[in-house]
Amino acid sequence: MMASRRTFLLFLSSWLTSPVASYARKRENYIDRSKVQTWIQETSARTGLSKGHIEKILVKARFSPPSARLMQSPQRTSTSSPGNWYAHCKNFLTASTIKSGRRFASEHKTMLKELEREYGVPGAILCAIIGVESRFGKLMGSIRTLDALVTLSFDYTRRAKFFQFELASFLIWCNKEHINPTAVKGSFAGAVGMCQFMPSNILKYGVDHDKDGTVKLRSSTEDALASVANYLSCQGWDATLPVTWPCRAESESAQKLHTAGIAADTTIEKAIAAGVEIEAPVSASPQTPVMLVKLDVPGGCLWRLGTQNFAALLHYNRSYFYAETVRELALAIAPSLFDN
Repeated sequence: MMASRRTFLLFLSSWLTSPVASYARKRENYIDRSKVQTWIQETSARTGLSKGHIEKILVKARFSPPSARLMQSPQRTSTSSPGNWYAHCKNFLTASTIKSGRRFASEHKTMLKELEREYGVPGAILCAIIGVESRFGKLMGSIRTLDALVTLSFDYTRRAKFFQFELASFLIWCNKEHINPTAVKGSFAGAVGMCQFMPSNILKYGVDHDKDGTVKLRSSTEDALASVANYLSCQGWDATLPVTWPCRAESESAQKLHTAGIAADTTIEKAIAAGVEIEAPVSASPQTPVMLVKLDVPGGCLWRLGTQNFAALLHYNRSYFYAETVRELALAIAPSLFDN
């Protein structure tokens, strides 16, 4: 009996992940599900969008096999930073990427300097984020955002609430900007444009910098760069500080400081008292908020003392590797921003 049940469960698991099951879900009408109808009612009440309007859009949604498959892949979705920093950075700090970044920065030099004056965020940082997120606009994703968000809202239960919130934000954004929801394309997780903003962040931080009446993160470099600058500014970017200071530390220092998250939750003074040795001259106040950053490498680790600016980058992506990649790519790109 147990063997028979086990065989059935294996068959069921195999079928649910098979192309046949995927095709069946793709053909399914999401609005026929009771839990989707409940969500529509709640979303209509919360957002002011009519039930009929939401249904008219969701009836066009289809199951997205790539979204379901890639969301299950730890290396694509993990926000931790395990492994080897040297191996990780080789994927992003390539000669080709740096060359493309310098060309991108040179083409948009005037705008980048304008944004730096307005938001206080270095143009090189803005370029580096666009480079890491979408290879300067070359890789923005080709999956219908509606399909990705509906699939992850109702077929991927581990983070259903998060994606349902993003789906509602997507519907609000499309309605506000008079955008056809079925025409928007992006990543397998629903991120949009050169800067790969989730819909809720488009609503909160999107900037219509080119003044055409619409925030276009896929087709307008101006809007994408300004939106990133606005996002980092709102996360507390401080133009008077670097992103990190190189330092020497031990694991005991990190334990004493209790700093392992994404906030600059200690101070320079406390870090030094815990045994951290800063390798560069520091003119900032001893009370300046910082965080101790550990980057794993073969046989050991590298340490950085991250400022509020490092923490701002972590709000964009919670990986230490991500924030350090942006910093180092920005340093490699920076010369092109200051040529006469």
